[in-house]
Amino acid sequence: MTLMKMMQTEQLSTNMVCVNGLYIVSYNMRGFNQGIEVVSDLVNSRDPPDIILLQEHWLAPVNLSLFGEKMQSHYAFGKSAMYDRLTQEGPPLVGRPFGGISILIKNELHAATKCIFCADRYVVIRVGYLLIVNMYLPCVRTADRSDIVDDIWQDVWSCGLKYMGCAVIIGGDFNTDLDKCNDILGYINNFILNHSLLRCDTGFLSSRQYTYVNESLGHNSVIDYFVCDNIGEILDYRVLDPDINLSDHLPVAVRCKSTIQPILLATDVSQGSRVKQLRWDTRICCLTITLQCVCCIPCITSCLNLKMLFLQLVMLTAIIL
Repeated sequence: MTLMKMMQTEQLSTNMVCVNGLYIVSYNMRGFNQGIEVVSDLVNSRDPPDIILLQEHWLAPVNLSLFGEKMQSHYAFGKSAMYDRLTQEGPPLVGRPFGGISILIKNELHAATKCIFCADRYVVIRVGYLLIVNMYLPCVRTADRSDIVDDIWQDVWSCGLKYMGCAVIIGGDFNTDLDKCNDILGYINNFILNHSLLRCDTGFLSSRQYTYVNESLGHNSVIDYFVCDNIGEILDYRVLDPDINLSDHLPVAVRCKSTIQPILLATDVSQGSRVKQLRWDTRICCLTITLQCVCCIPCITSCLNLKMLFLQLVMLTAIIL
């Protein structure tokens, strides 16, 4: 179901946040230090992105907090690609840093956002009725490249099947030109076609330009993309050209129609915690037990465990008294 259909069928509630256009940017940083200036300029601009999809931040797990320190207006979901290397081989890390992926989300969208899955090559989040995927596919020199690409697309689509009522936007560094013959071109294009997805750049031909530019090597190509399940929901597409950019990638931006209803999170539900208090008053002591309802685990097993804990506390109190 597309966003437009849902807007027609869903009743707006009192806590509905109406956003005329959700502004999303995808950018390969080519390292945190190289790309942070562009990200900072975007965040501090007159029209800051609501969501920023970042690839290749090159951060170790211990340094992922740098996004929170640098970006006060956005918060992050992400993962380091070096976790396995550090845990298996241990520090110090030999060779240059690599990989990593993150999504920055504007603080105002916190109540409407839920992280579905986070891996070292893709992150899936839900913002209202919109499923957003940040994807970083392997380059040509990667071993078992075709198998990795296949696994990523299949895993991402499996996540999407759990949220059939959501529209889908997939953005990121695909590390391949989808208009030129190569070893994974056929697979990606067939996947896009078979799952009724559309490239956003093909709907805005006047805005198409290179997204990868390496002047020292004389290389340029289009390898950063946005694809979606309804091109009619995309209001604008463009490749940005920052004044200062130390990465060899250019940011790619889309603006899409959006009506966001915040997802009810456990933290929101439990703010007004219901407290049940049981007292046994004697001349010796007064035992007070406070049980708070945990709304994020509404399962029978948890209820049974809570009852068993309650009975054990009653028996212990009886022994003490």
